[in-house]
Amino acid sequence: MRVQLLIDQKRYAMAQHDLESLLIINPNDFMAHALMAHCLSEQKQIQKALDHAQIAVALAPDTAFCYYILAITQQEANQLKAARESIGQALELNPEDPDFFARLGVI
Repeated sequence: MRVQLLIDQKRYAMAQHDLESLLIINPNDFMAHALMAHCLSEQKQIQKALDHAQIAVALAPDTAFCYYILAITQQEANQLKAARESIGQALELNPEDPDFFARLGVI
């Protein structure tokens, strides 16, 4: 996926542009919202990132990745208690992902 490649290359503004196009076509794409939250967070647009992360969780409450992204954005917003709760939810849904444990340690 082009968006993931752009994110891997740290080209967040370009990825954001592609994600905006995707969300126009399908505003209920939880993965697009989660990735948008990640891009916005990396660009220090924290409130917008939180909004997209919360939408992603609302659209896919059984998807651990959404809670992981929410935890990252909450940490960036210095909402550490909420970030711990979100990463805890991600770990409940997928207790074998080492990235989740690493994020818990960072928080």
